[in-house]
Amino acid sequence: MKFKFLSLLTLLVAMQAVTLVAQDRDRFENIVRTLSSEEFCGRSLAGDGIVKTREYIISNLSPQAAWQYQEFSFPMNVYDGKLEAYKDGKKMELFKDYIVKEFSPAAKGTYPVYYLPNDCVTKDKFYNALNREEMAGKFVVIDFDLLRENFFIDTAPDYNLCISYDNYQQTLGKLSYVAGVVLTQKGRPVSYKARAHYTLPFPVLVADESFGNDVKEITVDIEATMHPRYNAKNIVAWLPGKNKECSKYTIFVAHMDHLGIFGKGNVMFGANDNASGVAALLTLMEYYAKEANRPEESLLFLFTDGEESNLLGSHFYVKSPLKPLEDCRYVIDLDMVGDNAQSLSYVITPSDEEAFKKLCLKNGFNTLNKIDFTDYCDFYPFGMKGVPYIYLSVDGVNKDKYYHSPSDNLSTFSSSQYERLFNLVIDFVANK
Repeated sequence: MKFKFLSLLTLLVAMQAVTLVAQDRDRFENIVRTLSSEEFCGRSLAGDGIVKTREYIISNLSPQAAWQYQEFSFPMNVYDGKLEAYKDGKKMELFKDYIVKEFSPAAKGTYPVYYLPNDCVTKDKFYNALNREEMAGKFVVIDFDLLRENFFIDTAPDYNLCISYDNYQQTLGKLSYVAGVVLTQKGRPVSYKARAHYTLPFPVLVADESFGNDVKEITVDIEATMHPRYNAKNIVAWLPGKNKECSKYTIFVAHMDHLGIFGKGNVMFGANDNASGVAALLTLMEYYAKEANRPEESLLFLFTDGEESNLLGSHFYVKSPLKPLEDCRYVIDLDMVGDNAQSLSYVITPSDEEAFKKLCLKNGFNTLNKIDFTDYCDFYPFGMKGVPYIYLSVDGVNKDKYYHSPSDNLSTFSSSQYERLFNLVIDFVANK
């Protein structure tokens, strides 16, 4: 009889846990659905999308958490009008054939094309007088891979340097005599830094290999507006731990901003990038707000702004932390976790990698994709300051296919891996 009672009790507890997870998944989906809706306009300046985003996040914070804004500002280049390009009179398809780099100014006209020989994409030949004469007033086509290999360096770890330094600005900016630049590469062109705080004197396009090597002229019609002062706001929420004497804490971070309107008629909804990460943080906060789940140490939930503009929100937080960084046990960065595959991309402090892999297997992630320590994600400024870090992103067929395009919307979003990811994070926090 006792055995039967215990078995029934165990079953009821298990059923309660399943129900809780199901409810969390429902909430996760509802948050993503809201943040990637038409009303939020891609969570940027258009239609006060970012303002509505902040208000929504604040309204969904746990009542147990104290929160505040962390304000900073920077210039932002915005594309809310025409965004068109033609090669030899044939219209190119935006997001498929090409993209416009985020630092391109307004431009309109038709220009001859000059193909820069690959052996000239070196530091000793790139800026010589002969090329200046031949390239002046033309759109110059440059092999993007060679440019990165020979000129690009890692983003500076300091916030102020991050504002002032940019690989494109430091290299292409010296070509002030050209009409524009086309960077050619294999595969679909994407823009990892989606918003710029400066503009070059000329537009820069990134095109796939279909651009070819025999284009005679290129036509562009680009409408851009530089907002000299975008008032950004990080949201910082603090959930106290059970042990009031413990100074240690963990940071959860996800960026709330996205691209907004990128050319007239192109709403960048950002369901996976990164409404999914914001939704994950809010559901994690709800879980930890329950007394039974509250850890001994405190938890800080950081919703960053300006991530799409070179990680400016996280750089700013690291520059001006609200809690001592030396007391932070870990920063956990969730970005693009709304895809449908069972594989997981990660970056982690090397000393913790093997233990992390065991937790992944326990939670059903049998395929792992280790990526390099990168300056494309919010954990990077923390890692550069010596804070232990982990970055998690769910891999799937939609992740790269629809990244930074209008197709990153509810139709390509998936919550199928939510439970696995949620439980993995809970396990990681408990075992770190």
